[in-house]
Amino acid sequence: IAEAAKIRQEFELQNQKLNLQTELQAELSKREFFYQQNERLEKMALLAAEQLKISQRQYLSGKIDLLTLSLARSKNNQIQRSKIDLLREYWLWMYNLRSLTLYDFRLDQPIVPYDDF
Repeated sequence: IAEAAKIRQEFELQNQKLNLQTELQAELSKREFFYQQNERLEKMALLAAEQLKISQRQYLSGKIDLLTLSLARSKNNQIQRSKIDLLREYWLWMYNLRSLTLYDFRLDQPIVPYDDF
């Protein structure tokens, strides 16, 4: 009976390791997504900011109406909110990755559990 319990415990440990590895691989695959999204949003932000500047100049010169200017401002604000949302999602991902690996990537050191103090 003790031998069967030991085998079962080893099996459960191996299963937990496999689950952790699978989860870690899934989390690591998200890294590229965040970098690609950030790059895309940065380009969009530059374009929206330039469009807003152009729209402001055109509005002041009377070439466009207030609605068109408001649309340009709204688009610029929307992209800024998207950048903030992506940053929030990135940090949530990073802290989840930290908890899975017990490693602080920002400080480049292992995370020491509180029990070790």
